[in-house]
Amino acid sequence: MSLEVTGADPEKSYSFLKQFDDECYIWMTELWLNKISGSSQLIEIINAQSNLKNLKDYLNNKIRQFDQEQLDFCRERFIRNKSKYLPSEHLKVFQQNRRLNWFAIHVILKDDKEYRINDLPFTDPYTFLLYLIYIKAHPWKLDEHIDTLTKIRKKFIEILEEKNNLNTYIEDNNFIEWACLYIQSNRDIKFNTYNVIGFPLDTPQSKRDYVLSVFDQILYNNDREKFNYYHLVNKLKKAWQQKTFRDKGGLKQPYHIPLTKVARNELKKLAEHKNTTEGILLSKLINEAFLKEMCDEKGKSLY
Repeated sequence: MSLEVTGADPEKSYSFLKQFDDECYIWMTELWLNKISGSSQLIEIINAQSNLKNLKDYLNNKIRQFDQEQLDFCRERFIRNKSKYLPSEHLKVFQQNRRLNWFAIHVILKDDKEYRINDLPFTDPYTFLLYLIYIKAHPWKLDEHIDTLTKIRKKFIEILEEKNNLNTYIEDNNFIEWACLYIQSNRDIKFNTYNVIGFPLDTPQSKRDYVLSVFDQILYNNDREKFNYYHLVNKLKKAWQQKTFRDKGGLKQPYHIPLTKVARNELKKLAEHKNTTEGILLSKLINEAFLKEMCDEKGKSLY
């Protein structure tokens, strides 16, 4: 039920709420919980409402139950504190961009020494970003927040302009499923993404967010020396290309290749060591050499 401007009691006026954007309801709910209800269950309430619109309706309905004294106190406190929080116009650009939200979240968590988190408290990244800015990460330092968000947007644009990326892969759900497992089992990637929070990998969207966040952070953490990023992203792409090559059956038709006795013996031992067949191993070695010598970074043949 939406909030009526005048409410059930003509002496009460709720019109002051019109001056607050949806984003403000994060800190408004926090003030209400701490100063009026005596509760501190902000995360639980935000998650229960699932989005800003529902949170706004939730708090407005609570305010409708106030007596006149509580309403006056609430009005005075909200209006007085509004100027202390970051205006929502600085946040609107983040609203519809999940990838930018996650990038901003990880940068803030990495750079803020006073606040650390290992597990994801919110499923919606925009809500999470608002929670960090308005509640946890120095909420009243307006100039600092404006400067931080400006730098984040600038750096994110640079990341989007990086030509060696996952754009041709990331819309493939099969790749996303495989990449999540690959990332979690790769020590080098985990070492370079120590600040990436624990995603609940239970939906295609969360898995996509996770894969993009991992490589965005590798690039961000290795900004001055991109070799490490190039090494890890190319290694991931080549591993995926080899997997798809094997899944397609590789060389299905028998093919006789004359080898020296030494080479055949070495091939046999290597296949036994890798617990595979000589044919599959030889196909893999040829494919690796072809990708390295004959293809561009996206796996497309140059000749």
